[in-house]
Amino acid sequence: MKNYLFLILLLLISCKKNEARKKIIQKDETLDLKYEVLNQLIDKFEAENSQHNYVYNISLETTDFDALFYNDNEPYPPPSPLKFGIEPIYDDAIFLKNDSIFYQKQAEIFRSFKLDKNRINRKLQYTNADELEKLRNTKDSYFWKEFGKKYKNKCLKTFCVPFFNKDKTICIVLDSSLCDPLEGESFHMAVYKKTHGVWIEIRSYNYTIG
Repeated sequence: MKNYLFLILLLLISCKKNEARKKIIQKDETLDLKYEVLNQLIDKFEAENSQHNYVYNISLETTDFDALFYNDNEPYPPPSPLKFGIEPIYDDAIFLKNDSIFYQKQAEIFRSFKLDKNRINRKLQYTNADELEKLRNTKDSYFWKEFGKKYKNKCLKTFCVPFFNKDKTICIVLDSSLCDPLEGESFHMAVYKKTHGVWIEIRSYNYTIG
C-alpha cells in the first residue's frame, strides 16, 4: 500500500512539473512569419546594396516594450524606439487595445527569440549585441576602429525582429545601417503588410543619429 501511495505521489509531482513547464514554454505562433519577413527584407536589402559587404545583427535591443501599454481609451501601439525620441507608429485599425492580451504574450515570447541561422536563406556573416558591446567597451580605442579590425571594414546592418498584429497580416520592423561613422547611423522604422505572399512597406519613418 505504501508503494502505491508513493507512486501516486510521484505521478502528482511529475504532472505538476509538466504543467509548470507548459506555462513557461509558450509556442511562438509567429516564428515562421518572423523568418519569412526577415528573409524577404534581407533579400531586398542585399539586392539594393550589392556595392557593400555587410555584417548582420538580428536584434531585440531597439524595441521598447514599455510603449505597448497605453490606457484603455487609446489604440494599442506596436513597439517603437522611444529611447531615440521617436513617437510610436501605430494605426487604431491595426494594433487594437482589445487585442492587448495577444500583444503581451507576443512580447513575452519576443524577448526569448534566438536566431536560427539555418532559417535565413542567404549565407551571411553575423554579429550580436554582446559582441558589439565588447567592441564599444574596448579600452583605449573606439567602436568603429575595433569593428573594422574584427570584420574587415565591412558595414553593419541591424534588423529588429518583426512584431505582428493579431491577424498576423501586418508587422513593424526597425532596421539600421552603418558604413561610415562620419555619416552617422541611419534608422528605418516601417510597417509592412502581407499582400499576395509578399511583405510590402505601407508606412515608414527615417532618421539618422550621429
